[in-house]
Amino acid sequence: MVKKILNVAFWVVFAVLLTVWVVDFVQVQRSKEPIFCLKEKTHKYDDGKVDECIGLGYRIYRYDRKSLPTGVDFAPIFVKQRIK
Repeated sequence: MVKKILNVAFWVVFAVLLTVWVVDFVQVQRSKEPIFCLKEKTHKYDDGKVDECIGLGYRIYRYDRKSLPTGVDFAPIFVKQRIK
């Protein structure tokens, strides 16, 4: 019985996380702000800025720098921002 409860709990948590990731990914693809952003940072540089949003297991970087192509990266939490 305990094994069945743990199995159901695992799949519920997995489904919730997957929903959060997909919703924020779609928001970013539509050039909108992510809904489930836990922490926001702005990194300022001499040639522009990079906005960072940290979510549940992922990061979103919005690049607005002259030395880098303008764009958005949606990546796992362990990926750092581009410098080249």
